[in-house]
Amino acid sequence: MRLDTVRGLEKISRECRSVLMRDHEMRRRGTIGIGGPAKVWYMPLSENELERSLKLIIKSGERFFISGNGSNVLFPDEGFNGVVVRPGEQLSRWEYSERRLTASSGMSFSSILGECVKRGLSGLEFMAGIPATVGGAVKNNASSYGGAVIDVLEKILVLDELGNKVWLSRPCLDAGYRKLRWPGGGTILRAVFSLKETSPKEVAGAVKTALSQKLSSQPCEKRTLGCVFKNPVTGPPAWKLIHEAGMRDEREGGAAVSGKHANFIVNEGNATSRDVSCLVEKIKSGVEKKFGVRLEEEIEIL
Repeated sequence: MRLDTVRGLEKISRECRSVLMRDHEMRRRGTIGIGGPAKVWYMPLSENELERSLKLIIKSGERFFISGNGSNVLFPDEGFNGVVVRPGEQLSRWEYSERRLTASSGMSFSSILGECVKRGLSGLEFMAGIPATVGGAVKNNASSYGGAVIDVLEKILVLDELGNKVWLSRPCLDAGYRKLRWPGGGTILRAVFSLKETSPKEVAGAVKTALSQKLSSQPCEKRTLGCVFKNPVTGPPAWKLIHEAGMRDEREGGAAVSGKHANFIVNEGNATSRDVSCLVEKIKSGVEKKFGVRLEEEIEIL
């Protein structure tokens, strides 16, 4: 990575009093605890700072990756020769008016759900227990127990690849299973959700139910990337295929298929990115050999 790009980002960071670190170990930033050093790890504090820094990075041609909580991203053992951008403090704000909740990309859904419970706002309960930020959840059209982000998403504000801020309403968004695309690409800055007003007690009950289901059926206490594979369009879900292919409790180095939920890979303490990648391929081969179905990853592997 070019030194002048790093110095340019450091200058912006100093002016904005934000956090920028060189050669930062990404194992500290992902839920599975795996990954070597990113050349630059950077947390812009405002939309203006994010806009300035991304324009500099894009102009330089350097690699960059927008990261949320790192809950579905496998960082490489050898590190990332580029900039990992994590939206920070002022990109973790929200406001509510006329049944519309506007949240910035860096805000965690656990914080949003806390506010929804207080105010009796219904529609996002299915996100309980998912350790995602707004930007990551929208980009991946996160879903669980019959609910999906696109069901309540009204519009998004993006910083496109030319550095322009653009509002895009739902008809402009191409939503699918675990994906959301829009014209011009770019980075999500804010999202607007259309919610229903009800009682705090009702919302709290729905959140508690969703969280209880996840805690009882998923290895939430372990270091994982969440569900590793997408469910096939037809037929049994991925976990069932993995289980019936005899891949439950399969392992590679320090990585193992969860005995609690076969669509999760657990870091048992010393797993590497290579361990996880090899186990992913082993599972795909085992399921394809048994059922003729080629599973597709839901996680993002850099």
